[in-house]
Amino acid sequence: MTIVESTAAQQDKSLKSTVEIRHPRVCVIIPVFNAADQLQDCLAALNRQCYPRGLLEIIVVDNGSTDGCRAVVDSFAGVRYCVQNQTGSYAARNLGIEATDSDILAFTDADCVPSPDWLTRAVEELLSTPQVFVLAGTVDLTPLQAGRISFVERHQLAYSLNQHRCVSLGYGTTANLIVRREAFTVAGTFCPDLLSMGDYEWGRRASAAGFRPRLASNVQVRHAMRQQFRQLVRRNRRLAGGEFRIHHQLNRMSIPQTLWKISCGLFRPRKFARPESVCSWRHWLGVSVMELSLRGVRLGEALRLALGGHAIRD
Repeated sequence: MTIVESTAAQQDKSLKSTVEIRHPRVCVIIPVFNAADQLQDCLAALNRQCYPRGLLEIIVVDNGSTDGCRAVVDSFAGVRYCVQNQTGSYAARNLGIEATDSDILAFTDADCVPSPDWLTRAVEELLSTPQVFVLAGTVDLTPLQAGRISFVERHQLAYSLNQHRCVSLGYGTTANLIVRREAFTVAGTFCPDLLSMGDYEWGRRASAAGFRPRLASNVQVRHAMRQQFRQLVRRNRRLAGGEFRIHHQLNRMSIPQTLWKISCGLFRPRKFARPESVCSWRHWLGVSVMELSLRGVRLGEALRLALGGHAIRD
């Protein structure tokens, strides 16, 4: 028996097919570790996305939180909650990748607030440039109090989360990274053993496989800034741990070679990411002293790891 669909049904099917072509399925993956309050803001922002809700999946991967992140996730309808017992945000992101079959994977962090058109602009960019498989969106840092920028905040404005610089080095920070699934199929997923700089390691590996990131300035998220110097110290210790592991264990460098590589990077001058944030000699001096102190922290952490210490997480 032959079943003949009505004209209206055929038109409806054609329309649904057109919508799926224009709007592929997207999964947002958010690793979280003891950031319940910030996660609330992040999920609220994702709830305001103008991307078709039926084609949007949100997965939160808890990496050992003890502050009630599960309750935050449960308060948002349709958000999936997973648990990754292996320590590290990149292991958590890999679990999110495995838990979905969506065509496009969008990564952000629990302390980020995506703009309402974040996913729409990202998908438009990918569809208009089929040769691009990896998009790195911009990360805007906003002070806690407008007009009253502390030196800790000013240092981050000057040096942190410069997506332009990241892309020039062949990677994009996972605070705002959108990837076609094919790139993971070919290049592999994130290194699960890294506690930091896994986005750098994967980006360089993906670039070598032909998936170099493209900067998308109109694909934006806002990122919360650390408020205390000790938080910057801990972050730089974590970064040093990631860099040490990449050079020593993944790239098979000896410990002296690893320390030399890290030292050379620390003594290399860096341009300000946002020059407008350093608008007086007083600002320049304060930020420069802070940067020199943090470079010393990273070198000290590398030496500690060379003597057998273990890498830390935030």
